[in-house]
Amino acid sequence: MKIRQMSTFSERDTIMKGTAQVIAFLLIVTTASLGSEILLFEDCEDTAFTEWFLERSIGTSYYWEELMSELTISDETPVSGNYCMTYDPWTTGNPHANEGFPVTHGNTGGFLFDNVHTSTYYFRWQQRWQTDINYTGTIQNKNIYIGYGEWGGDFVFVLAKNGDDNFHITIRSNPGYMITYNRWLTFSGGNLDNMEWHMMEVYLDLGTTGPTGSFFVRVDGVYVADSSNVHFRDEINQNNGVALRTVGWPSNLSGGTPIGNGRTWLDDMEIWDGLPETGISIEDDRSSATDAEPTAYNSGNTVIFNNLNQGDRISVFDITGRLIHNYGCISESVHQWNVISNPNGIYLFVIESDDGCSRTSGSIAITR
Repeated sequence: MKIRQMSTFSERDTIMKGTAQVIAFLLIVTTASLGSEILLFEDCEDTAFTEWFLERSIGTSYYWEELMSELTISDETPVSGNYCMTYDPWTTGNPHANEGFPVTHGNTGGFLFDNVHTSTYYFRWQQRWQTDINYTGTIQNKNIYIGYGEWGGDFVFVLAKNGDDNFHITIRSNPGYMITYNRWLTFSGGNLDNMEWHMMEVYLDLGTTGPTGSFFVRVDGVYVADSSNVHFRDEINQNNGVALRTVGWPSNLSGGTPIGNGRTWLDDMEIWDGLPETGISIEDDRSSATDAEPTAYNSGNTVIFNNLNQGDRISVFDITGRLIHNYGCISESVHQWNVISNPNGIYLFVIESDDGCSRTSGSIAITR
C-alpha cells in the first residue's frame, strides 16, 4: 500500500482529523519496510494556488509574488484530470518554485525533505514543449534543480534542456560545490519540441558508504544518461542525516538572452524515496545514451566550439599540419578561440574526450 501527499488542502484536512491522524501514522510506519514510498505527488488540480510545488519560495517574499505571476494553471490538454501547469522561461526567466525546504514564503503546509532519510531518490513527471523553440548560443532551461549550494544537501544535480533533443547534466559535490560530472547529451528519440507529452525520469542512488553512486535520466523510457561510479559528495549526510533538502522544480533559465518563446507544460509530478515497485522497468536498452556531437563555426574574429564535455581537449592545425591552438581541461560547453592574429585559410580541428578518444574532427574556414 502506498501513502501519498494529497494535492489539495481540503483533502489533507479531511484525512488528518481525529483518529485519521493515528491511522495514517501507523500505515506509514508499517509499510515503510515494504518498498519505496511516494513522497510527493502533484497533479495540478487545485485552482486556488495551494499546490504543493508552489508551497515554498526560496528568497524574499517578492519571489513568491513573482512565482504566482510566472507559473500558472492551464487546461490545455493535461495528462490527467482537468489541469496542468505552464510557464515560459524564455520570457519569465526565473520561477522560484522549490519543494521541501523549510522557509516561510508562500504556502506553509506540506512536504519537507528534512523528514526523509534515504540515499535513493526517483523523480517522474510529464512535460511538453512548444514547437520551434530557439536555443540560441548557450541558452538552456533547467528542467529540475536537485539540491542547491551548501545548504541544499550533500550534492547538486541539474538536468537542463538546451536543444530540441539535447540535454545538459551537471553534478556538483558538497561541500565545495565542485563539478564532478558535466555532459551534453543527445536524446536518440529525436525532436521533443512537438507539443506532445513526454515522460521524464531521474533516478539517483547516492551510495551509503562513500562519495560515489549512480544515476540515470530517461525520456519516454529511452536512456539519455546512465552512469555509475559518479562522485556525488565528499561528506555523507552533512545536514543532520539528510542527503537532500530542496528541489527547484521547475527551475530557471541560464546561458544568455533568449529569442522568442519557449513555453513548457508539466503535469503529474512525483518524488519517491527509491524506484517504485510497479510501473517502471530498468532493463531497457541503455545503449541509446549518447554525447551530443561537438560543433565549430566561425564568428568574425572568433571560432566557437559547442557541445563540449568536461575534460575535452581541442587541437587545431593549419593546412600544413602544424599545431597552432591546443586547449585542454574543458569545463564549459563552449570554448572560444580568438583568431584575430591568424591569417585567412582552412584550419583542421580534432576534439578528444578525457580518455583520449576522438569525439569529432573537421575543418573551419577563416575569412574576413
